[in-house]
Amino acid sequence: MKYIFYVLRILLLTLGISFTIQSDFGTSPFDAVLVGLSIRVGLTVGSWVIIALTLSCCNSFLIRQKPDVLELVTATITGIGIDSVLTPKS
Repeated sequence: MKYIFYVLRILLLTLGISFTIQSDFGTSPFDAVLVGLSIRVGLTVGSWVIIALTLSCCNSFLIRQKPDVLELVTATITGIGIDSVLTPKS
């Protein structure tokens, strides 16, 4: 039951991030970098979230620790959730 609430909270977080990006009022610094990369490079914001996940894995490798599994799950769900809200439907 706690994992269901965990995923629901992540989806609520992604909804909030997507709405702040769409509102043009400004985002958090990390999300602003992702939006800027999305505009300049061309990948989606959610794709950049998942790419940033690789930096976390590199950090874990450098400090010789296992990557946190929940961090991987959170970043993946967040990236997919942001893309599902921000991608225009045809």
